[in-house]
Amino acid sequence: MHCCWGLENREAALTFCAATAGNPRGAHLEVKPIDPSANPHLSSTAILGAALAGIRARSPLLTEVRVNPAKLSDADAHAAQLALLPTSPTEMLRMLASSSLATEIYGEQSDEATTERLRFVWSA
Repeated sequence: MHCCWGLENREAALTFCAATAGNPRGAHLEVKPIDPSANPHLSSTAILGAALAGIRARSPLLTEVRVNPAKLSDADAHAAQLALLPTSPTEMLRMLASSSLATEIYGEQSDEATTERLRFVWSA
């Protein structure tokens, strides 16, 4: 999956859904690259923390992707500055451990301390 967004693009990692007649509950976001077994508190914290950091830094959005990003050629994906999200747990953990934003959001703790602190947070 590519790191990208699109308006009403259900194939993008982040889909902005507009408030339309077909969407009577109003505008919302859909985030696709979350493991269904992930702790919902941790994944929501990551999403909201990253969004807040982007707002505070006034970071511009990447260019909207209007097609299925999986069908783009490598050259087109590179031209659109689309990075592939990691797929292996080892690579995901390496990226998480090296992320200054993740440290800012979650704080700096050992794996053991984090595991103990979050062990039952989802069931509380």
